[in-house]
Amino acid sequence: VRVNVQSVRLLSAINLARTEAVLRSAPVTLCPARPAMGGAATCAGHYADGWIIQSRTGAPETLHAFAGVPRGFSVRNSADTRDAHRAINFLPNGTSRSNQTLRLCPPRGSAVASLAVIVNIVGRARLEEGGGPCLGL
Repeated sequence: VRVNVQSVRLLSAINLARTEAVLRSAPVTLCPARPAMGGAATCAGHYADGWIIQSRTGAPETLHAFAGVPRGFSVRNSADTRDAHRAINFLPNGTSRSNQTLRLCPPRGSAVASLAVIVNIVGRARLEEGGGPCLGL
């Protein structure tokens, strides 16, 4: 159940980033971000640590910041070979620069299957079930 909640949080952030790009008529990025220590969060690390939405006109401006996933959960690449870390870029027309899949994985030993958040090159994001267990933890 908590995998569903975390997947929907990430999906909502992706959709918000796309909407911001269209509303601002400017490039916007969703990227992993570590919690800031006395300063603004920047794109770094892995999605499990948290993520931010940044406007990309001039100096990057953080529009929204999101907490990471609960301890024990992970966000992996589509092949389940490493923690997800690639930014998702949206152009002013709402399209993204590439296809990307982020797998939300439950804690090790859980009987719950992973869920994938998939972003296509057109910029549409969706959830997909049936990814099976995450093996690369």
